[in-house]
Amino acid sequence: MVGDFLFVSKLQYGSRLPITPLCLPLVHNRIPGTDQPSYLDWVQLPYMRLPKISDVQRLDPVVFNYPMETEKPVDKREHYVKRCIATPGDTLQIINGQVYINGDKQEMPDRALPQYTYYAEFKGNGYSQKLLKEQFDIDPDAYYLINEEGLRMQDYRTNKAFNAVAYIITIPTHKLEEFKTLPNLVRVIRLNSYQEIRDFPSDSPPALVHHLTRYEGFMAGPGIFPNAAHGDSLDFKWTRDNYGPLYIPKKGDKVELSHKNFLKFNRIIEVYEGNTLEVRNGKYWINGQEASDYTFQQDYYWMMGDNRHNSLDSRYWGYVPADHIVGKPVFIWMSWDKFASDFGDRLRTKRIFTTVSGEGERVSYFWPFVIIVALIYGFNYFRKRRKADKAA
Repeated sequence: MVGDFLFVSKLQYGSRLPITPLCLPLVHNRIPGTDQPSYLDWVQLPYMRLPKISDVQRLDPVVFNYPMETEKPVDKREHYVKRCIATPGDTLQIINGQVYINGDKQEMPDRALPQYTYYAEFKGNGYSQKLLKEQFDIDPDAYYLINEEGLRMQDYRTNKAFNAVAYIITIPTHKLEEFKTLPNLVRVIRLNSYQEIRDFPSDSPPALVHHLTRYEGFMAGPGIFPNAAHGDSLDFKWTRDNYGPLYIPKKGDKVELSHKNFLKFNRIIEVYEGNTLEVRNGKYWINGQEASDYTFQQDYYWMMGDNRHNSLDSRYWGYVPADHIVGKPVFIWMSWDKFASDFGDRLRTKRIFTTVSGEGERVSYFWPFVIIVALIYGFNYFRKRRKADKAA
């Protein structure tokens, strides 16, 4: 969740040895308090890992370096944390928001908190942000109100609401049924990219259908991987909710070079695996030699956020190379809710000192830790005092 501070096991997937050795210790890629880099990229060592405890498993939460930051060395790119949805050799498909791997429907782990975006319409005076936060843990910045001028401009990058009682709002899945029982709720509709008019209730106002359809259309198109960002046509009419099928490359696999495979894998060939790739008269040239296929040199992964409609993830920028994997989050040592209205509620004691993964309800070891620390502190205090008394 936003505000969680994590302990990450770099040993789990094999600790990656430093690639950029000339750097300040105990900082990542910037000198604290400045925008200056904390490293020199004059020397770059080859990618190597120590022996691993396990492979990256499907549905593992994973910390990795953001692969689109090519201006920085691999190990100095920003840290992202997402859930691994597909592993090397998998075929991924998303149908109406539901993920399928190799044709099998995927269920989220017990401690996952999936969220989706909904259209929610109320009667009366709507619903206060404070109550939405207190009852459903819906953060205020996921709840936007716009004016009529904004609607006329149809700027769907920022428009999140239509009037004082109609909102586009992110709701956690485990809170949806409770949300539906609100007494002043008129309707709640889960949004789906390129949603068809027939999917809306028959009494929906035409203006609502128009604007929601346009809003969802903005969430598709050239911004969806692997479409060319500035192409005149869409080779893949995929959206964030209806995506694929797409194959996730595995080391040693061979792929035929074609127009669509070029769009899917050209970044792998050129950027992540360091080759030159050209297209001449409909033929493909790798490192100056004509080629009809390509063999992948490392494994790749597909990462997605649990907040499925508000996550910059693999659906928008593609695969995560194996050499970008940092480690596995295992423990939450602090959780701070900056959206809570009362200062006393900002510390999420139920999340502090809990494990990230596992079955069943989350169990906090915060108070046992506090008690142990207090006992140790008390023991040391009285021992020192006793020594002082004997010395006197």
